[in-house]
Amino acid sequence: MRDDRGRLQDILDAIKRIERYAKRGRRVFEEDELVHTWMIHHIQIIGEAASKLIPTFRKTHHQVPWPQIIKMRHVLVHGYLRHQIHARGSQAICSLLQRLVP
Repeated sequence: MRDDRGRLQDILDAIKRIERYAKRGRRVFEEDELVHTWMIHHIQIIGEAASKLIPTFRKTHHQVPWPQIIKMRHVLVHGYLRHQIHARGSQAICSLLQRLVP
């Protein structure tokens, strides 16, 4: 069973993987299916790992937008608001990436 340290490492690893392609810019994200899928997959990993962190840890580190990170994972995995994702999905994901990647 993974502990919070392992989950945080998963989050950091996913961010590093996203950073590799985020620097290519929004256009590549929107036009290159492989880059798009790669980044979405790693955002899902971040959201899943965040959702498994002990609630007291998330409360202690309330400056991190945990609820939004977890919600983004749910939207991506379950297709909530699918019509909005297609219309504004790239904007929402790019916004999240900008917060994750300094």
